[in-house]
Amino acid sequence: MFKNEQEMQEWLSNELKDNSSLADIIEDYEESSEGTDAIRNRIVDSFNYCLQSLDVVEVISENENISLREGDILKPDFLLYSPSTESIIIVELKNIANPTRQVGTELGAYSSEVKSYLPFMSDGDIVHVVVSREWPTLLRHYIFHEIYWLNRKVLCLEPVENDEGEIKLKVLDSNQFLEEIDNSKFCNMHLAGYQLCIYDEELYRGLGREYLKNSGSNF
Repeated sequence: MFKNEQEMQEWLSNELKDNSSLADIIEDYEESSEGTDAIRNRIVDSFNYCLQSLDVVEVISENENISLREGDILKPDFLLYSPSTESIIIVELKNIANPTRQVGTELGAYSSEVKSYLPFMSDGDIVHVVVSREWPTLLRHYIFHEIYWLNRKVLCLEPVENDEGEIKLKVLDSNQFLEEIDNSKFCNMHLAGYQLCIYDEELYRGLGREYLKNSGSNF
């Protein structure tokens, strides 16, 4: 479909020039988060939120260095802005299997740099869109970790060719990212902590008793 990643980037760049909506080149996505599977629902909710952010987008940069530090190179494939959800969208393209292991490192670095420009931006204000033809184990586990454990917004897309010979983007099935979580492996003895007090505990208890005594309350 694409000879290399550069060709994929040129295709998406032309699509964005002709259309301000990235959602228009994405095939219909019909998964619902209604159900009893909380793990799957978290993934579907993430996909749906990201899709809402793609209805109208503005291109901030395309394969340009966004690093604030001189000499460092940080080039997200696309940096977009969504007026509807007021989100920054980071789009990362991968055309072959081997470099997909870099996606987590790259998206983390790009997100951190965006926050350098906007220090009070939360993770919920950043949408990550991964467009890839290959989805190896490392990448799928990374996506699950970001969505389920860190509650970040990630959308996974794959380029496909429709019956008319047009290249579109398809949202991946959430089942590809599901992982088994066995809560029975944890008990209340596995997690522990300490409370560090900066005051004298006995003195504090004594002052508390004296206060309650003077106030007429029962201790």
